[in-house]
Amino acid sequence: MDSSTSFGTMGSPYSYVVSEKMTPKLRMKKILLIALYILWGGGILIGGTALQLVAPLLAFVPISIWILVWLTWRYTQISYEYTFESGTLKVNRILGERSRRKITEVKIRDIENVYLNTNDNSEKIDAFSADNKIFAASSDNSEQLIAICWKDKNQKKIVLYLEANEKAIKIMRYYNSVAF
Repeated sequence: MDSSTSFGTMGSPYSYVVSEKMTPKLRMKKILLIALYILWGGGILIGGTALQLVAPLLAFVPISIWILVWLTWRYTQISYEYTFESGTLKVNRILGERSRRKITEVKIRDIENVYLNTNDNSEKIDAFSADNKIFAASSDNSEQLIAICWKDKNQKKIVLYLEANEKAIKIMRYYNSVAF
């Protein structure tokens, strides 16, 4: 979903998506969900055997496991979509490539500071003393991870961690060169 449209005063949209990388936490989540599916099917069959209802459960077990997988597996496939349009940055969380939820939206001109997330800048990010920290990146040790600091309309300080590619940096610099 990478569009290579230009940017400028016309406000042409630019979007790109990053997917959560396989981390030990995500791997454990997947293992636990697979164990849940196996235990669910086994538990239904054991319960059906005890009640002597094995024949009807042979049809129910695969259907119920399919429904369970459909409802839960999407939480292991998380992506973040960044959209730059008319000087606004919108961040959405996408679960399993089918449900989308807006995380935040900010006018790029309202951004106070943009920091590359390195050890040198971690003190500056902490000094901002954010009321709300939003993490929307593939992993916390990504090379392109940046921290965007701003105050919302209620004067709450927010830090957004996201992965910015070269074009995203150019767009943010175009609308707010002072923040860099």
